Parts: sequence; structure tokens; C-alpha cells
Amino acid sequence: MRRRFLWSILVVVITVTLLTGMPGCRSGNLPDESFTPPYSYVPNTGLQKDKLPEDLSELAEWPLRDLADVLNFHVGTAVAYTAQTFPNSEQYVEVLTREFNAVVAENVMKWDTIRRSESSYNFGPGDAIVNFAEENGMMVRGHTLAWHSQNPSWLMGKNYSREEAIQVLEDYIKTVVGHWKGRIKEWDVVNEAIDDNGKRRDSIWQRWIGDDWIEIAFRAAHEADPDALLFYNDYNLEFLNSAKQNAVYDLLKKLLAKGVPIHGVGFQGHFGLEYGGAPSKATIKASIDRFAKLGLYVQFTEIDVRIPKDVTPQKLQEQANSYRNIFSAALEHPACNAVLVWGIHDGHTWVDYLFPGTTAPLLFDAEFNPKPAYDAVRECLIAEIERRLKAEENGQ
Repeated sequence: MRRRFLWSILVVVITVTLLTGMPGCRSGNLPDESFTPPYSYVPNTGLQKDKLPEDLSELAEWPLRDLADVLNFHVGTAVAYTAQTFPNSEQYVEVLTREFNAVVAENVMKWDTIRRSESSYNFGPGDAIVNFAEENGMMVRGHTLAWHSQNPSWLMGKNYSREEAIQVLEDYIKTVVGHWKGRIKEWDVVNEAIDDNGKRRDSIWQRWIGDDWIEIAFRAAHEADPDALLFYNDYNLEFLNSAKQNAVYDLLKKLLAKGVPIHGVGFQGHFGLEYGGAPSKATIKASIDRFAKLGLYVQFTEIDVRIPKDVTPQKLQEQANSYRNIFSAALEHPACNAVLVWGIHDGHTWVDYLFPGTTAPLLFDAEFNPKPAYDAVRECLIAEIERRLKAEENGQ
């Protein structure tokens, strides 16, 4: 009898071990019924009908930002602070002001600009972007406070102890967030901390501090500006149940369960037609929904869709289809309130030097002419306005 009892216990233990170890039963795939989010996004479902024209056909001529304003949605872009772009190019600034209601600094709010010198902070370029945004009614996203890349040489040359590194990281985050407190509404606090294989990415912060550096960073940012929305930002999060998406989901869920102030996740959205472009609309919506169930906002923060050389009408249409998948999925989900494109025009894009053999990833060509991708985004915005109007008429 005793042997049978022990055998029963052994069977139960083996069964539980096997189940929890199976890929389909890891924590990233467990149902969320037992998880109560400490924060919750405010659903973006409204419509500013007073901004609409009597003749809705006029919307086909509206710029993107005016359409987005009707939806309480942000269509934004990365601003390149260079001699050839902002603030010197009149055409660049004109398109920026006309088409976008949100901005993010492409580079000048990263460590290697703000803290190029160990002894001082350089807020000048960032201040110029924030001032411009405020003058033109644009929301500002801060990017980024802690990352493995674009750190100054003086920092990379250090060999800090854990305690020293925590002090340096906290001081930097509190100083930068505090400098723009109340002016920058959203921050990418941590950028790309998980590798494609789902493991922690090697970085100075991971080496010096350990796994809790992410929690430390978010708590420091929240202390500096309790009203700012704080995001974890990464690429390849749009691919459902990938190793990376599962790892980021698990990480954020664990941090939220500890009460860490995280309010959103940023899907970077760097795609290439050489790999098929963006996922399907259904896949993107399912990925948004997965993180939204944690109470998080989901934003597309760095969208571009590069084209293998040479550019053809067919490739431009394929690019437009990828943009359509992204924008339609984002606009229809209440947890998503922003999509930002990583640049304005094809004459200035990181793709040209980081992805040789590809080009033309943005909404405007090198001469600032709107591309089929631009038309696709406009069509998505108009379709969402019409969808919400119809839902309101039906009492939904």
C-alpha cells in the first residue's frame, strides 16, 4: 500500500514537471486570468466629430496629422537633428509640421549626445526639438534612457562596481527625465534588452548591475516624473510567440507583478521586403492584444519598411501593403494610440548605411513626394474615422 502511494506521488511530480517544461506551457503562454495588471491603458476609441468636415470626401485631401487628430491618435516621426534636415531645411520642417503630430529624436536624446562628456550634460539639440514640438502642438516621446548601444566612450571605458553603476544610471535617468519633466510625456526607458534568442542581451548595465538593472531604470524614471508614461522598446515584437516576444512578455509580466512602473511596450517595427515585410494584420493585432492584456499601451515606435534595390512600382505597392497592415491593426486596437515612422523621407534614413542593398523605407521619397505607402496610411486613417462613426451611429 505504501509503495502504491509513493508511486502515485511520483507520477504526479513527473506529470507536473513535464507539463511546466513543455514549450507550449511556459509562463509566456499561460492564460492571464490570474494576473491583475497594476496599471491599465486608457482605451483609444474616441472621435472628435467637431473637427470633421460636412463632406467627408474632403478627408482624402487632408494631411495625416489632421486625420489623426480626429481620432485622438498620434502619427509621428523621428526627427534628425543635422545640418541637412532639422532645423535648417525649410522643406523638411514644412513636411514635418504639416504631416505629423508627434515627434521623437532620432539620436540627440541618447547617451552619446546628452552625456558626451563625463563632466557635463548637453541638452541643446534635444531642447530645440522639444521647443519646436510645443510651438507646433506635437507630442514628444523621449528616446532612450538605457541601451547597449550609442554610449559615450568615457562610459564604455569604465569598470564600475554594481553600486557605482546603479548610482551612475540613476543619476543620469533622474537628471534627463527631470530636465524635461512635464514636457516629454512618454519615455523609452529601456531599449533592446532582450536578444533574438530570448536571452538577456549583453550590455554594460547587464554586466555591471545584473538582471535588476531594468527595474532600477524604470523606478528612477518614475521618481523623476511620476506623470510620464514609461515604455520598454524593442524590435521583432510583432512576431507572435517568437522566442523574443515570449521573453519580453515574461519579463514585463514579472516586473508588473512587482509593481514596477511600466505603462507600455514599444514595437519598433523595422521591416524589410527581403524578408516578406510586415506580418499580417491578424498577427499584428494578436501581438498587440497579448501585451494589452497586461494593461499596457502598445505603440509602434520606429516604423520603416526597406526595399531591396532597385525600387519598382511593384515593390512600392508591397511596401504600402506592409504599412497598411501596421496602421490598420494599430488603429483598430484600443490599446494603441500612436505609430511613429523612423524618419520623414528617403533622402535621410539609417537604412542606407545599416542595411546595404536596401533603400527607400519611408512615406516620402528623397524629393519629399508622397509614396504609395503614404496613401495607404491616409486610407487607414480615413477608414478608421468611418468605422468609428458607424459604430457610434449603431450605439456601440
